[in-house]
Amino acid sequence: MSDSRPDGASAGMSEAWTQLADRGSSIFAIRDNPVPEGAGVRDVPACLDKHSDDFLACATPRSSALPPDPVSEAMLKTPGATLLDLTECFYTRDVCPAVIGGAVVYRDGHHLAQTYALSLTDKIAAALVEASTPAG
Repeated sequence: MSDSRPDGASAGMSEAWTQLADRGSSIFAIRDNPVPEGAGVRDVPACLDKHSDDFLACATPRSSALPPDPVSEAMLKTPGATLLDLTECFYTRDVCPAVIGGAVVYRDGHHLAQTYALSLTDKIAAALVEASTPAG
Protein backbone atom coordinates (compact mmCIF):
# COMPACT_ATOMS: atom_id res chain seq x y z
CA MET A 1 0.00 0.00 0.00
CA SER A 2 2.88 2.35 -0.61
CA ASP A 3 1.18 3.97 -3.60
CA SER A 4 -0.06 7.40 -2.45
CA ARG A 5 -2.55 7.89 -5.30
CA PRO A 6 -6.19 7.35 -4.30
CA ASP A 7 -6.59 4.46 -6.77
CA GLY A 8 -3.42 2.82 -5.40
CA ALA A 9 -4.63 3.27 -1.84
CA SER A 10 -8.02 1.88 -2.80
CA ALA A 11 -6.50 -1.21 -4.41
CA GLY A 12 -4.26 -1.81 -1.40
CA MET A 13 -7.11 -1.50 1.09
CA SER A 14 -9.34 -3.77 -0.96
CA GLU A 15 -6.62 -6.40 -1.20
CA ALA A 16 -5.99 -6.35 2.55
CA TRP A 17 -9.71 -6.37 3.40
CA THR A 18 -10.40 -9.22 0.98
CA GLN A 19 -7.74 -11.31 2.72
CA LEU A 20 -9.36 -10.57 6.09
CA ALA A 21 -12.83 -11.36 4.76
CA ASP A 22 -11.54 -14.63 3.31
CA ARG A 23 -10.48 -15.56 6.86
CA GLY A 24 -13.99 -14.88 8.17
CA SER A 25 -13.70 -11.27 9.34
CA SER A 26 -16.50 -8.80 8.80
CA ILE A 27 -15.30 -5.67 7.04
CA PHE A 28 -16.86 -2.31 7.91
CA ALA A 29 -15.56 1.13 6.97
CA ILE A 30 -16.90 4.66 7.25
CA ARG A 31 -16.83 6.94 4.22
CA ASP A 32 -14.68 9.98 4.83
CA ASN A 33 -16.58 13.08 5.91
CA PRO A 34 -17.03 16.20 3.80
CA VAL A 35 -14.00 18.51 3.87
CA PRO A 36 -14.52 22.28 4.26
CA GLU A 37 -10.80 22.83 3.66
CA GLY A 38 -11.26 21.72 0.05
CA ALA A 39 -13.59 24.70 -0.44
CA GLY A 40 -11.24 27.17 1.23
CA VAL A 41 -12.43 27.01 4.87
CA ARG A 42 -9.18 25.95 6.55
CA ASP A 43 -10.14 26.74 10.15
CA VAL A 44 -13.83 26.35 10.88
CA PRO A 45 -13.73 27.63 14.50
CA ALA A 46 -11.84 30.76 13.39
CA CYS A 47 -14.38 31.30 10.61
CA LEU A 48 -17.21 30.97 13.12
CA ASP A 49 -15.51 33.49 15.43
CA LYS A 50 -15.15 35.91 12.53
CA HIS A 51 -18.76 35.42 11.38
CA SER A 52 -20.46 34.94 14.75
CA ASP A 53 -23.58 36.66 13.44
CA ASP A 54 -23.82 34.50 10.28
CA PHE A 55 -22.63 30.90 10.60
CA LEU A 56 -23.72 30.18 7.03
CA ALA A 57 -20.73 32.28 5.91
CA CYS A 58 -18.65 29.28 7.06
CA ALA A 59 -20.73 26.65 5.26
CA THR A 60 -19.19 24.67 2.43
CA PRO A 61 -21.05 24.20 -0.86
CA ARG A 62 -22.15 20.59 -1.13
CA SER A 63 -20.65 20.35 -4.61
CA SER A 64 -17.11 21.05 -3.39
CA ALA A 65 -17.04 19.46 0.07
CA LEU A 66 -16.96 15.77 -0.77
CA PRO A 67 -13.67 14.73 -2.36
CA PRO A 68 -13.01 11.32 -3.92
CA ASP A 69 -12.73 8.74 -1.16
CA PRO A 70 -10.36 5.77 -1.55
CA VAL A 71 -12.14 3.97 1.31
CA SER A 72 -15.43 4.03 -0.59
CA GLU A 73 -13.70 2.88 -3.75
CA ALA A 74 -12.02 0.03 -1.85
CA MET A 75 -15.29 -1.07 -0.28
CA LEU A 76 -16.88 -1.39 -3.72
CA LYS A 77 -14.04 -3.74 -4.71
CA THR A 78 -14.23 -5.85 -1.54
CA PRO A 79 -16.76 -8.70 -1.63
CA GLY A 80 -19.02 -8.73 1.42
CA ALA A 81 -17.72 -5.44 2.81
CA THR A 82 -20.06 -2.86 4.30
CA LEU A 83 -19.61 0.88 3.79
CA LEU A 84 -21.18 3.14 6.38
CA ASP A 85 -21.93 6.37 4.55
CA LEU A 86 -22.87 9.17 6.95
CA THR A 87 -22.74 11.88 4.30
CA GLU A 88 -26.35 12.90 4.91
CA CYS A 89 -25.41 13.80 8.51
CA PHE A 90 -23.31 16.69 7.20
CA TYR A 91 -25.56 18.36 4.64
CA THR A 92 -28.61 20.44 4.13
CA ARG A 93 -29.87 20.48 0.56
CA ASP A 94 -27.08 22.69 -0.78
CA VAL A 95 -24.40 23.17 1.87
CA CYS A 96 -22.36 21.50 4.56
CA PRO A 97 -23.01 23.77 7.57
CA ALA A 98 -20.27 24.52 10.07
CA VAL A 99 -22.79 24.17 12.92
CA ILE A 100 -25.46 21.45 13.08
CA GLY A 101 -27.90 21.09 15.94
CA GLY A 102 -25.96 23.66 17.95
CA ALA A 103 -22.69 21.73 17.65
CA VAL A 104 -19.61 22.92 15.77
CA VAL A 105 -18.97 20.21 13.17
CA TYR A 106 -15.22 20.65 12.54
CA ARG A 107 -12.26 21.41 14.78
CA ASP A 108 -10.23 22.58 11.76
CA GLY A 109 -10.62 22.25 8.00
CA HIS A 110 -11.25 18.52 7.89
CA HIS A 111 -11.32 16.83 11.33
CA LEU A 112 -14.61 16.45 13.19
CA ALA A 113 -15.11 18.24 16.48
CA GLN A 114 -15.56 15.81 19.37
CA THR A 115 -19.09 16.91 20.27
CA TYR A 116 -20.36 16.48 16.72
CA ALA A 117 -18.53 13.16 16.28
CA LEU A 118 -20.12 11.86 19.47
CA SER A 119 -23.55 12.90 18.18
CA LEU A 120 -23.09 10.33 15.38
CA THR A 121 -22.49 7.32 17.65
CA ASP A 122 -26.11 6.11 17.74
CA LYS A 123 -26.33 6.26 13.95
CA ILE A 124 -23.03 4.37 13.58
CA ALA A 125 -24.06 1.75 16.15
CA ALA A 126 -27.42 1.20 14.44
CA ALA A 127 -25.73 0.83 11.03
CA LEU A 128 -23.26 -1.71 12.42
CA VAL A 129 -26.03 -3.74 14.03
CA GLU A 130 -28.07 -3.67 10.81
CA ALA A 131 -25.08 -4.64 8.66
CA SER A 132 -24.07 -7.51 10.95
CA THR A 133 -27.55 -8.99 11.43
CA PRO A 134 -28.14 -11.97 9.14
CA ALA A 135 -30.97 -11.48 6.65
CA GLY A 136 -34.11 -13.51 7.15
